[in-house]
Amino acid sequence: MVTGVVDVDTAVRSIRLGASDYLTKPFNLDEVVFTVERTLEKRRLINENLEYQLDLERKVDERTRELRQKSDEVERLFRELKIAFEKINATYDTTLEALMEALDARDTETQGHSRRVAEYTVAVARRMGIDEPELTQFRWGALLHDVGKIGIPDAILRKPGPLDADEWLVMMQHPELGRRILSSVRFLEGAVPVVYCHQSGSTARGIRAD
Repeated sequence: MVTGVVDVDTAVRSIRLGASDYLTKPFNLDEVVFTVERTLEKRRLINENLEYQLDLERKVDERTRELRQKSDEVERLFRELKIAFEKINATYDTTLEALMEALDARDTETQGHSRRVAEYTVAVARRMGIDEPELTQFRWGALLHDVGKIGIPDAILRKPGPLDADEWLVMMQHPELGRRILSSVRFLEGAVPVVYCHQSGSTARGIRAD
């Protein structure tokens, strides 16, 4: 603002209305040049700051979109893995159930026993607050708890009458046999302790399982 009016109120109002400075007549040309240069520099800094802010906002928007895309991709992969895991578990379940049905068929007195034990085990484990993936390992361990009977001779396993003391010693080795059979199967790592320890009550009575 260049004016011949020397008035403080006018100067303040001019600045408030957007003037960058207030010069009164008669003015000094060097002062005018200095004021204009200072105003241009101020304007340049304002423009640079505005451009920086706009650029920063664009970068934030781009980064936000990238993070959303990554998040969506992670969620998609998680869903796919969950579905794949469920399919694998279903396949494992089918295979293990077929194996145990074959074993139960070998022991005529325990038809369906392994499946019932697995169902009871899952029910108890859930009441105890056990969730996946441990719950599946408990189920598999219960389903396979008698897998070691594969190594028990038919003469003992299918004996129609009571077992004598020596025969019981042989029969009670099946948890250890089951542990040995399953120890090399990596996906059953969590199920092995269930198989190995399921006769601990008998062991406590003096009949060793190992």
